Amino acid sequence: MQSVRDTLRASTKALHDSLEQCLPISGDAVDVAVYRQHLSFLLGFHAPLETRLANNDALRARLPDLELRFKTALLTADLGADSETADRAMALPDCSTSARALGVLYVLEGASRGAAVLLRRLLRDGIVPGPVGTSYLEGYGATQAAMWTTFCEALEAIPPDERDEARAGAIETFEAMSQSWHARTRV
Repeated sequence: MQSVRDTLRASTKALHDSLEQCLPISGDAVDVAVYRQHLSFLLGFHAPLETRLANNDALRARLPDLELRFKTALLTADLGADSETADRAMALPDCSTSARALGVLYVLEGASRGAAVLLRRLLRDGIVPGPVGTSYLEGYGATQAAMWTTFCEALEAIPPDERDEARAGAIETFEAMSQSWHARTRV
């Protein structure tokens, strides 16, 4: 049987690629303003979603270090006064069950891993250090691999009859992020 992680990766690849292509932070013309805009978008998504995740007791039972995975405080610190102007997400995924919530977290935890790549790029291009912080991009720092391993263990422990829910949670997360980004850029 295919691992849950491999199933989620295969099920969301097209959505991941599509979202990545539309985000200016993935483009060639990245500057402090683009970086700030990206963090503001992420804050608008993470803040309400993390509130929902925090209220899921079944998720907390499967992933006891849940609060350590939340990024709202890091994004707020990075943005400073600009955090007050972050637009809240227009759409959020359903994370009402622990399996769905783990699917949602698959996307968020994957983004944490990708943030390290972005940090190296921004450092190379001289965009950071600067007026916008890098706490979010630094993520778990030296514990990144251990945090990912712990998360993957929780993911793989999802019972077979709940795996479709995890898949739906991951798909809905990418769709919600894309909807929120496009709604934000139409204003």
